[in-house]
Amino acid sequence: MKLCIETSTRMLSLSLVNNSVNNREIAKVEILAQKPYSQNIALAVDFMLKSVARKIQNISEVYAGTGPGSFTGIRVGLTFANTLHQFLGIPLLGIPTLDLLAFSSGKWYNPTIVFLKSRRDEVFCSFYCNGNRKADYMVVKMDDFRTFIEKNNPEFLVSTEDGFEEFGELINQFPSCHIIRIYPHASALVLLAREKGLKPRPEFLHPMYLRGF
Repeated sequence: MKLCIETSTRMLSLSLVNNSVNNREIAKVEILAQKPYSQNIALAVDFMLKSVARKIQNISEVYAGTGPGSFTGIRVGLTFANTLHQFLGIPLLGIPTLDLLAFSSGKWYNPTIVFLKSRRDEVFCSFYCNGNRKADYMVVKMDDFRTFIEKNNPEFLVSTEDGFEEFGELINQFPSCHIIRIYPHASALVLLAREKGLKPRPEFLHPMYLRGF
């Protein structure tokens, strides 16, 4: 059984996925809160396991979003995953949250920019096309983000509801872009890993912060 963890935004998303070929989701917990709920990840995982009569020892692999995003959320999520690896020897796979959002949008074969709000007037962002990332993971100021959109001329802009609320004035300057509002869902980590041929490994995960603190 696979445990999937995504804590990079204000949505705590957890999922249990079976080990069969179809990777069927058997349980999930998703909580959208004004403040990060990720500090309660251990309680949420315990509740999810009990709801399907499973134990933590039944987990064979862990998939986790590595950010960028909420500093606290990422740290808590990856610490939980790394603890499972340290004490139970469970292999881990980390996937950048921007990649997960691009994949989950269903549009990353089209020119697509994915962004998440950072702080103040900055965004985390990257550009995708043909099912692959075509630019670096970046944290940029608003003026640079505007230039980034103009340069890549995307068909789609993908972010959370928070991102579009925060930067709506800028986004409105690009009326030809289609807007997709989504939060990252943990179960999609397994699907993205399968599409890219990625496998969990016996090593610790590290966060993608993109900035100093």
